[in-house]
Amino acid sequence: MTGSTSGAAPIAYDPNHFLDVIKERLQLRCDKALGKQLNLTLKAIENIRLRKLPIGASMLILAAEKCQVEIGELRRLMGDRRSRIRVTVPNQYITFCAGNFRT
Repeated sequence: MTGSTSGAAPIAYDPNHFLDVIKERLQLRCDKALGKQLNLTLKAIENIRLRKLPIGASMLILAAEKCQVEIGELRRLMGDRRSRIRVTVPNQYITFCAGNFRT
């Protein structure tokens, strides 16, 4: 039983769903073609599907550019529900929250 009363059910992290949606939006038939579009090898795509390799920021940005979709939407498809992203910079923390950078 979930305590959530919101209309949309949260999506668990699923790289397969993410890759399948990207493949569908780009109208591609196979993972090899998806890899070419995202500058990844077929082995890298396979490792992402097997959860041995995470979906990196550069892949997320490139997928957003190719599909003309906002990164926030892609993160939601991926199952990432965080409202903040923390980036570690030597001797400093930067917090990205809703389009604003704070140090």
